[in-house]
Amino acid sequence: MFSGCGMMMKIVRNRILVLTALVAAGVALVPLQGSAPSDAWITGTVSDCWEGKVKPVANLRVYTLGMDESSGIRAVLSKIESLPSNDGLVDVEAFLRLYNELTSDLKSLGEPRGLVRTDEIGRFASPHLESKQTYLVLAIDWDKGDTDELAYYRYQQVELTTSGAHEIHIYMGPGKEVDCRGK
Repeated sequence: MFSGCGMMMKIVRNRILVLTALVAAGVALVPLQGSAPSDAWITGTVSDCWEGKVKPVANLRVYTLGMDESSGIRAVLSKIESLPSNDGLVDVEAFLRLYNELTSDLKSLGEPRGLVRTDEIGRFASPHLESKQTYLVLAIDWDKGDTDELAYYRYQQVELTTSGAHEIHIYMGPGKEVDCRGK
């Protein structure tokens, strides 16, 4: 009788383990209420102008951040853009203070999920994004040493209206891409 009872306990225990595993798997497979699926991604290229020719920018940091996550960074970018200019010249000290604030804010993010680097031909991909959301895509390199620009960054706000891939191009400068001869 004890061996039959012990066998019955093993069966019950095994069924409880199986049920527990199924419940755990079921919970892991069911998305949380209110969360959107990660059904979109951004792919792109980054280029600049060197000796009159457009060239890809390799190994450049590209941040893809949601609107909530990027609110402080967008505020600094807005301050940089609204710096008063005198005959097209901006107060360099004020600019550098804000640029340092921008890089400090980005560094404080650590290695966020939205940080990637461009490959050797300037391509990048930011996967696992939610459609029907807007993202800040910021290409920046605060230790770039071979540029004529005071600060080496450009950004776009990208609205992902549908699922799937969204292709963008970021031109780092100097000037406008159409001005770069030999395009």
